[in-house]
Amino acid sequence: KGYDRQFVYLNAEQRQQYLMRVGAGRIYNYLTNTPFAGETSLISPGSMYVMDTDERLYIFNGKATNYNHSSFLSGHPVICAGTIWVINGRIHRITNNSGHYKPSKKDLAACIRVILNSYIDQNFEVIVIPGEVTYPTAQDFLATIPIQ
Repeated sequence: KGYDRQFVYLNAEQRQQYLMRVGAGRIYNYLTNTPFAGETSLISPGSMYVMDTDERLYIFNGKATNYNHSSFLSGHPVICAGTIWVINGRIHRITNNSGHYKPSKKDLAACIRVILNSYIDQNFEVIVIPGEVTYPTAQDFLATIPIQ
């Protein structure tokens, strides 16, 4: 049987509801200026995220039936994409798990460096795909990537 599922591609206005702001150790919804609610526990499947080439972070929290990572930016290039676990505005885990963009370990490092420019706490877990290599903190992960 063929693969015929249609995916949603958001325009600039539609994607605004998923735009986040990073600051003061939390992730905030840009439009409401409230901490991103995100997940209730690390057992949950996490939320899809993308960071565009202008260093803007978008997070989709919900059942993603017709969404994929390329939905946010209509297939345009990204710094990184993957899954993120945010509980009450605080990052607990991040990955580079995206089947569409297939970001590298270096792409994930670039994304994390952007986040850490405005995000104080580095005590979140980093999981690198493929292989599901886990680092207990962002600092431990970044220590494995040379700065270019």
